[in-house]
Amino acid sequence: MYATPTKNSGIRFDDNAVGKCICVSIPYHQLNLLDELDKNAKQHFRNRSEYIRMLVKEDVRRKRHGLETA
Repeated sequence: MYATPTKNSGIRFDDNAVGKCICVSIPYHQLNLLDELDKNAKQHFRNRSEYIRMLVKEDVRRKRHGLETA
């Protein structure tokens, strides 16, 4: 078994930090999107999860900026 990490072991979160896992459905005829996702994530030095979160944050920021200028 693995040892329980200590506070100074480099973990970025508290012991009670939790997140959510989601399942994304991609139709067979659009499976090429997975290749594009991986390629784009790699270009940004991120994994799939980090890249998707980055895209959502950018989208929210753009929408907020659009509302402020309107």
